[in-house]
Amino acid sequence: MPNQCDIIIPAYNSGAAIARVLTALYQQAIPNSWLCRVIISDDGSTDRTILIARQIKPPPAWLEPIILSGRHGGVAAARNRGISASTASVILLLGADIILRPSALSAHLSWHQLHPDPRRAALGFVVWDPAIIPTPFMEWMVHGGTQNNFDDLLGRRTADPSHFFYGSHLSCKRSLLQASGFSTIYQGYGWEDLDLGRRLKARGLKLSVLPGAIGLHHHFYTARQIFRRQLSIGQNLAIYQHQHKSAPILPRPSLKYRLVYNLCYYSGIFSLLMSIVSKTSTFIASPRIFEFLISSLLYTGLKQRKNPQKSPI
Repeated sequence: MPNQCDIIIPAYNSGAAIARVLTALYQQAIPNSWLCRVIISDDGSTDRTILIARQIKPPPAWLEPIILSGRHGGVAAARNRGISASTASVILLLGADIILRPSALSAHLSWHQLHPDPRRAALGFVVWDPAIIPTPFMEWMVHGGTQNNFDDLLGRRTADPSHFFYGSHLSCKRSLLQASGFSTIYQGYGWEDLDLGRRLKARGLKLSVLPGAIGLHHHFYTARQIFRRQLSIGQNLAIYQHQHKSAPILPRPSLKYRLVYNLCYYSGIFSLLMSIVSKTSTFIASPRIFEFLISSLLYTGLKQRKNPQKSPI
C-alpha cells in the first residue's frame, strides 16, 4: 500500500500567490510509492483565495484536494484544522507563499521513506523568490536580521527543533502533530511554530536539514510591513517567554540600551528613522539602522504585550 503525504497550506488572503504555489506543487515529481494530497486551510480570507485554489486542478496522480474554511483565527488554528483533516502518514507544512523548486517534494518523501521513526522530521530551505526583486532590507532580514536563519544551517545535517521548527517548509509524521498541535494563544505573526518545536523536542523529536529541498518565498514586503511584523514578533515573544520560563530568548536590556531607546523613542528620532528607511530601503542598505529599528520594535512589542496599559518603554 502506498505511503501518503498531505501538504497542509494555511491561507489568509493569499490570492496573489496561491496559484503559483499550487502549480509548482502539482509539477513536482513524486516517488512511485507515494500518494499526495493538498489540504488548504483557509483562515477567513476576504479575497479570492478559495476561488483560485478550486480552479487549480491536480494531475491524475494526485488525490483530490481538501479545502477547509474557518473564521480568521491565526495560522496556528488554520494549521490545526488541516492536521485534523489529514489521514496521511506524513504531513508537509507549507506556507501559502512558498513555491517549491523542482525535486523539493520528492526530497521530503524520500527522506521519510528512509526515516520512518515517528520522532523524525525534516526541514526544507526557504529563499526569496528572485521574481519579486527583494529589497536590500528584505535581503538583510535573512542575512543578519530576524527572518528565519537558514544561513546558520548551511553545511549542517541536523537542527535544534526549538530554534528551527519553521512551519513554512517542514515535514513530519502526522501522529506527532496530532498529539501536540500548534498553540492558538499566539495571534499575529511569530513563535507558534517554535513553541511547538520546543514541546516536540522535549518528546524526543529529531530535526534533519534537507538542503536539496528549496522553497521560493514569493512575498514582497515593504519596510512598513516589516516593521508591523516585527512588532507582532515582539508581542508574541512575551507569550512565548511566559510559556517557557526556563528558556529565556532575550537577556534583560542593558541600562545603556534602555537609555538610548528612550531617547530615540520620545525625541522622535525613532519615527524619523522609520520614515527614512521606508523611503530608501528599496535601493539603500543600512545594516546598522536596520538592526537598531528591528531590535527596538521587538523590544517595543515585548513591552506592549507585557503591559498594554503603559508606555512601551
